[in-house]
Amino acid sequence: EKMWQKRLAQWRKEREARKALMDNVMEGRRKQIEEKLALAAEAKQRALLEREQLIAVIEQQRRIELEEREERIRKERAAHESLRGQILYQQRLAEFEKDEAYREYIAGLQQEAAYQARIREELKRPMDNIHPIRKHY
Repeated sequence: EKMWQKRLAQWRKEREARKALMDNVMEGRRKQIEEKLALAAEAKQRALLEREQLIAVIEQQRRIELEEREERIRKERAAHESLRGQILYQQRLAEFEKDEAYREYIAGLQQEAAYQARIREELKRPMDNIHPIRKHY
């Protein structure tokens, strides 16, 4: 019976040792899993942060490109309007100069007609008022 008690005590010690070893192994494995999960969560958080930063940079770049495109379009329209204004001004100036030249031409014709009419009038008048020296010629 003493032997049996000794054997039971031995088995109890072995069982307790196995349980302690198993608890130790399980605690180590639990810590490894926790560390692995923490690292994975940290990596996921970093990736999420990087993604958000990348999205912000892309959105900012899109806004900048949109503003640049709108500015370029605005400048092109302004240049186009300026050019149209210059063309219109040149057309009006040419039309004015053409009209002015025509008015001057008409005025010249009228002056010439008046001059010719005056000459005809003078030639129709009798020569009573001729200077005495010219009468002999």
